[in-house]
Amino acid sequence: MKLLKFLFLALLCFQASAGEWTSLTGVSKFTPHGDGVWYQKAFPYELKMRSPSVGIRYDTTGPLGLKYGAGFMRLGSVKTSAEAVALDGVAPDDGGYNPATKACNGTCWPTSHWYGSGQVQGVFGAVGKSFGPWTIETGLYLYRPTWTMDIPDMVWCRQCERVALRVGDAGKWNIGPMVGLRYRIDKWSLNLSAWHTTTRGTDYPSIYHNMTTNLSVGYSF
Repeated sequence: MKLLKFLFLALLCFQASAGEWTSLTGVSKFTPHGDGVWYQKAFPYELKMRSPSVGIRYDTTGPLGLKYGAGFMRLGSVKTSAEAVALDGVAPDDGGYNPATKACNGTCWPTSHWYGSGQVQGVFGAVGKSFGPWTIETGLYLYRPTWTMDIPDMVWCRQCERVALRVGDAGKWNIGPMVGLRYRIDKWSLNLSAWHTTTRGTDYPSIYHNMTTNLSVGYSF
């Protein structure tokens, strides 16, 4: 949270000098975990890893001609649905799912239906260098990822009765790098960026991890 306060104070300082605001509207593509994390390729599944995104940023020029910016970025949300067994296959004939073979070890446990949803948003600070209409930048993203998994027919063992279960992460603040490339014509810009969105410090990590890419159109005012 100290970094969040720092970014806010930096934004106020930027406003004291000549600068501009830019609104951002675009689309994000999240990177899913591999087979066996919230879905299993041996059974039907659907991963909706693209989402609309919105953001706003304030930029100014500082020493050495570098560009300094800070703002808010909501990368968007994801949804998943999958049919899967509730056991990781680690031993022969245990009935759990083995991603290495993309099949169960022996006779599968009964499957359940898994419905996931989550989103990522946060604040960022960045420094960049312009080369004509192009700007390359890098910075830090202080983001809050959330993740919820609803399983209405969870089966804990072969003979167990089905129960409803909800697990997830309420969203702890995480920090990671971001990089971006911008091409600008007059007040309009095309922005391609990558944001670190891995969840840490939870027993129920989100389906998305590593870097999320974003393509946005910006309008400066």
